[in-house]
Amino acid sequence: MDQCRCDTVPALAVVDMGKHEALFQTLDRVRDRGEHYWWLYACECRACRTTWVVASEERQNDIFIMKKLDAPATELLLRGNVWPPDFERYEALLEIGREWDRYVRFVDPENSMSLGWTIADLARERPGIAVSRLAWLLNLTPELAATLARKVVDREGVDITFDG
Repeated sequence: MDQCRCDTVPALAVVDMGKHEALFQTLDRVRDRGEHYWWLYACECRACRTTWVVASEERQNDIFIMKKLDAPATELLLRGNVWPPDFERYEALLEIGREWDRYVRFVDPENSMSLGWTIADLARERPGIAVSRLAWLLNLTPELAATLARKVVDREGVDITFDG
């Protein structure tokens, strides 16, 4: 029988992909947020009945960001499809990753499709986002972030502010 590990993680947790198996073995997916929020879903532990909102930040940092829900928030989610706002912006996932010291450096960032997709999504989510903000979120130098942002603006037509 699988052993519940819900009480071993804090109410807000960052779990590295590849080190998540033991925690996730008792979690069953009960709801997906939907296409626009492709990274977001809810799970319930079949052992202790704890409900978690899980954000799968797999494009950049390979982490799961999890939030434990209390009974009222669980009721709102499961009965009313009312999601807590914590992970509705992809930018928030990258912020949390940085705050928890989870960020990667790409070997060949200028040819990374995922960096381009992420920059485009961040610019759609927050039109006019600054290159300096993109650099911080994506662990890039400002110069490299500007180079990638220019490519994304040309290809996708999104609005990015080039600082300085």
